[in-house]
Amino acid sequence: MSEPTNATEVERKLTVPTSFSLEDVVEPLSALGGLQRERVRKLVAVYYDTDDFRLARAHVTLRRRTGGTDSGWHLKLPPDGMNGDGRREVTLPLRAGRPGSVPSALANQIVAITGGAELRPLATQKTTRIPVTLLDARPDPS
Repeated sequence: MSEPTNATEVERKLTVPTSFSLEDVVEPLSALGGLQRERVRKLVAVYYDTDDFRLARAHVTLRRRTGGTDSGWHLKLPPDGMNGDGRREVTLPLRAGRPGSVPSALANQIVAITGGAELRPLATQKTTRIPVTLLDARPDPS
């Protein structure tokens, strides 16, 4: 079985008006180098918790996501001495656990929160992402 990978995640969420369209920024950004549209990605994330939401109350997220460049199991833990500016994320590949069965390598890391209560799939989120890469106008130095 794969060993969990640890990383620090810093996430910024931005809000735009409902009238916003990516086309509104295409021309100004093209002066910087342009935009490259990527392949549309359809993601399915299944979120796990105990029946009484022990993980949610502890600000912990546990999910199994398919369809993107980071498909796999994701355990997101609260900030640890980082002034609330990031979360520790522990990941495993999809093969580490079957749908509906949380890998023990992740479940063992949160047993102090769950008290050993069963972790079950409680919510599913389906998302369509349309990634766009901002290109630099400078020539490639290589």
